[in-house]
Amino acid sequence: MALGQLFIQGTYLRLSPIRFLKALRVFRRLTMAAVLLCFLLMYHLNPALAASGGSVGGDSWSDSDSDSDSDSYLYSSDSDSWSHPSSSPSKTNSPEERKGQAVFCLLIMGAIVVLAFTCSSRSTATVVKLQVGLLSTARTLQKDLDQIAETADTSTRKDLSRVLTEATAALLRHPHHCISGYSSVAPKESVKDAQKCFNQVSLEERAKFDEETLVNVNNIKRKSTTKRPKELQNQYIVVTVLVGVKGMHKFPAINDNSDLNEALQNLRSIPSRDLLAVRVLWTPQQENDTLSEQELLKDYPLLKQF
Repeated sequence: MALGQLFIQGTYLRLSPIRFLKALRVFRRLTMAAVLLCFLLMYHLNPALAASGGSVGGDSWSDSDSDSDSDSYLYSSDSDSWSHPSSSPSKTNSPEERKGQAVFCLLIMGAIVVLAFTCSSRSTATVVKLQVGLLSTARTLQKDLDQIAETADTSTRKDLSRVLTEATAALLRHPHHCISGYSSVAPKESVKDAQKCFNQVSLEERAKFDEETLVNVNNIKRKSTTKRPKELQNQYIVVTVLVGVKGMHKFPAINDNSDLNEALQNLRSIPSRDLLAVRVLWTPQQENDTLSEQELLKDYPLLKQF
């Protein structure tokens, strides 16, 4: 068939080259639109790409400066007791008195240096992230985390310590289901910097969920009533524990189950008075949801297999 001819119902239809090229462009556009439509239909018919997530915890950043504030107040009161000029007439001090005053001033200056160092040490903070990959057969772990989120009070530091203790205990009960892990420690020079880091990491982890279906943060609770359809067998579970804590802390790199056990025990041993924030996140949260191997490798590439 020559260029510019179309075969329709046994006869050739002659077209000018310009009309033929226009028809060809229209045909290409229709073909591309059909391919795109098929792709979109296939994408929406694959619900396994979605992942539900749970989140429980809270923070007490605003209370972190109470100790240092009280120290500053005590120091200012002490300084007032000796820094105000005396209203009595001035007199010439003897050499012994001047020596005593010099020693007293040195002691005060030493106390100031020690106090400044102590306050500086208290202002430091660390953000710890512990991530654990488990086989989907650890169904009771999901139920334990669901129960913690549904029943926990997350309004005080003691409550957050209880959440951290129960969540780490739940992970310790499933050593044979843990297949991978990862930990990171971010020391910060101030509580404000630690707060920014903690919030950023928390947002990054939450963004991996298609939907937060169970939430209990700072005693604000939310639960999705939407039930997902029955999917393929769930393959994996990922639990992320984020902790903001006063001072500088070290945690082991996660290379095997013994390292994971040590890290979990370290988290459990943090005193409630030192906790600044706790967030426990897990996916999938809903019973019928899935987390495939492809999603695991894509969203959690730092997990190291044991």
